Order: sequence, then structure tokens, then C-alpha cells
Amino acid sequence: MSISRYLNHRVTNLMLSVLIGTTPVISGLVVMDYQMHRQLEKKSRVSIEEAVFAIDRVLDSLHGAALQAQPLSTQPCSEVQQELENQARRNPRIHSLVLTRNDIGFCSSLGTKPLYTPHFAKGEYLQLNMNSPTIPNGILVEYRLVADNHSVIASTYGLELRNELRGFKDGVVLELEFGDLYISANGDSRNEVRPSLSEFSQSGVSEKYGYLVRAGYPDGFTARESQYIRTSIMPSLVLIGLFTSVLVLWSLLRKRYPVKGVSPVIDR
Repeated sequence: MSISRYLNHRVTNLMLSVLIGTTPVISGLVVMDYQMHRQLEKKSRVSIEEAVFAIDRVLDSLHGAALQAQPLSTQPCSEVQQELENQARRNPRIHSLVLTRNDIGFCSSLGTKPLYTPHFAKGEYLQLNMNSPTIPNGILVEYRLVADNHSVIASTYGLELRNELRGFKDGVVLELEFGDLYISANGDSRNEVRPSLSEFSQSGVSEKYGYLVRAGYPDGFTARESQYIRTSIMPSLVLIGLFTSVLVLWSLLRKRYPVKGVSPVIDR
């Protein structure tokens, strides 16, 4: 064997071993990206289900308070005022209970004069109120329970919804939509910039109360998460690739020179 053929053979073996050694590195990165995307997509979907469950519980409390106060709506305010206040006081989530007749409020657990009656669009029974004089600069979630020409409007603080949304971690962003208005963990419709949900965005609707939940990740989240994971696993992948290359090279040389102690013969 000539020197050139011998060197070419060695270089070929080395390149082949390096090429094969990169396979676990590349495949590891591909699998990592695939699994990460699947996990983010699943997390977004599961977060919607969990958010609907949590928010429905808050609204169930509103419904229960309105249902309890409903018998009072057919009586004069002077006779039920104290009981209305007691009912609101016993439920820490309740901001106020308002009794209406023909859509006009006549009694409130706040006892304020003049009495403020939230306005609902025709057919609506759940809404966000960002302009209530009873809580300036705040947000109220208002639920109306109607029976004939009487109704009860129970309201709770928007903070109750935000507290539920803030319980979600791992970077997922959640947003609740009530009609044209929305509220998120750290913002609402009064903000100039809406939260970014551009990556793995999904949505779901509460079957009980009809509000919409959106979930997703902000711009650039996937790239940052991918970079973090690659930085964490790259040393391990490189080590596996290096070991694979050495093993392949050793196998090629052993196959070429199976007899121990025999050196290649170089033609001169």
C-alpha cells in the first residue's frame, strides 16, 4: 500500500467516524425540539381546561350568592336591607348585591345613595365592569340572575380572577374574554398593549358561563426555551457523539488490522 493510499484510507475512516458521531448529537437536538413543542402545546391546552375549572368556581360563588338573595328581590328594601348586607358580608368574595325591579335597582348591600345599578346588554348575564363608581380604577365581575321582572346582580372583584390566573406557571399566558373586554394576570382592556399569545395559542369556552379563555406563549418564548435546553443537554450530547466516533474509528481500524501487533506494510 502506498503512503498516499494509506493516508487517504485513514482520513476516510476518521471522517466516517466523525460523521457517524454527529448523528446522536443532531438526532438528540431534533428529538429535544419535538418534545419541547409537544409539551408546550399540551401545556397550553391543559392550562385552558384548568383555567375554566378555576374561574367557574369563582363564578359559582357569584351564582350561589345571587340565588340566595333572590327571594329578597320581591320585598321592599326597608325590610330586606339588613339581610342583604349580612349575606354580602358573609361571603368574602362578594363586593355587592343589588336587587332590581324592571332593570332598575332599588336595594343594595352597599347601602349607598344614590344607588348604582350596573347595566347589562339585552340577554347578557355576565360581564366585566371597568367603570363602576363603587370601585374607582378597579374591575368588577358582575353576574345577573333574573326571575320574572326581578333580578339580583352579584359582583366580585376582578382580583379574584387575576389571582386564579397568576397561579399558572411555566411561562404560559392566560386571558379571559367577557364580550369585548378581557382580563389577564397582569392587564386588562384598559392597557394599550394586549398580552402576546402568538406561540401555541389555543382557546376554549366555559360551557357553564360562556366566557372565552385564551392561552399561549409570548413572542420569542420558544426560542429562549430551546436555547436554554440546548445549553443544558449539549455537553452530554457532545460526549455521546465523541464516544460514538471513537468507537466507530476503533471498529474500522480493528476490522482493517485484525491481528494484534501487526503493522501496515508500506510499499516503498
